[in-house]
Amino acid sequence: MVMGSRSVAGDGGTFIGGAGSSVHAIEGGAAGLNAATGHFTGAAPTESSRVQTPPVRTGLRNFLRSRALRWGVTLALLAYAISQLSADQIVDIAGWNSVALLFVSSVVLVVVVGLNTVRWLLIARICRVQMRWRQSFQWTMIGHFFNQIFPSSVGGDVVRGMLAGRGIDDMGGAFSSIALERIVGFIALLALIAIGQPLLIARLHDQSLSHFALAAVLLSLGLLAAVFVVAKFVGDRRSGRLQAAAQRFASDTRRLMASPQLTGAALLVSFVMHGSNLVLTAAVANLLGADISLLDVLLVVPTIILIASLPISIGGWGVREAALAVGFSALGQPISVAVATSLIIGLANLVSALPGAIAWNWLPPAERSSHDTRQS
Repeated sequence: MVMGSRSVAGDGGTFIGGAGSSVHAIEGGAAGLNAATGHFTGAAPTESSRVQTPPVRTGLRNFLRSRALRWGVTLALLAYAISQLSADQIVDIAGWNSVALLFVSSVVLVVVVGLNTVRWLLIARICRVQMRWRQSFQWTMIGHFFNQIFPSSVGGDVVRGMLAGRGIDDMGGAFSSIALERIVGFIALLALIAIGQPLLIARLHDQSLSHFALAAVLLSLGLLAAVFVVAKFVGDRRSGRLQAAAQRFASDTRRLMASPQLTGAALLVSFVMHGSNLVLTAAVANLLGADISLLDVLLVVPTIILIASLPISIGGWGVREAALAVGFSALGQPISVAVATSLIIGLANLVSALPGAIAWNWLPPAERSSHDTRQS
């Protein structure tokens, strides 16, 4: 759902919240820096890097295998989730009431994208990156569109970073600000999961879901720490484009920690984004026949956002539906309602991404073709 950069919509096809896919957004920022920093360093590829580049056919085969695997996971999990619905329920989802619900959900998710833009601008200010709100919103909407068709929010963030980097003539600053913006949203998401743990333990007799959520938090913190360790290692030991990217990221991280007011404001925006997704999920589920409180949604949905951000399906489809079904079932809610809720919010993600598709097509052809050339 944007439930995450893909949220029940996931700051992310998954759930967009501010950090639904934050771990992968961080990785995407690093990848984007690696690919894009040549633009501002002017470094040329070395002979050894050319030798180590795999043949085009091998790379294409690996890409197709990876894509086929993700499509397989997506279709298998979606088939399982939809099998939990009766024919009448499927007809209800396709009815006019659901269409109205879909429209309202899409509007909410577009607002969440706007909040994501605000968070990015706050972090960009810390990173000394100057961007106009309108332009930043356009880039964020385009990234949101690509998040719906790529396996995780990495693809959308790379597109957003490339567009911003060329637009402000600071590729390193663009990707560094995006990576840190995702980290801030990710930290807010982990905080929500941690806050809900005592309540989740008291709420459920079966503690397996609580144990899984705790393990996910600890693993995510480990991955987050690894990002900073690797960045420091690369900045100290390597040379060239990677070193410049790592040093820029490290210096911006220090500025982030030395700017409590702006960082606190970015965290507050992240909580509002996540809260919007939680309210949306609870509202849609109750309108579809569930009897679930906002507190219950708080206990399970942040963990589901984290799971749905994993790059193992297309746009989070399938994983999101299966995870929400498990979470709702643990709370005693009908699985069919969970699946219907996830499908409607997932479709709302797609509808809310249409302005991003339009904005992408409005870009000058030269700018789009330049991006396509870089991606290839």
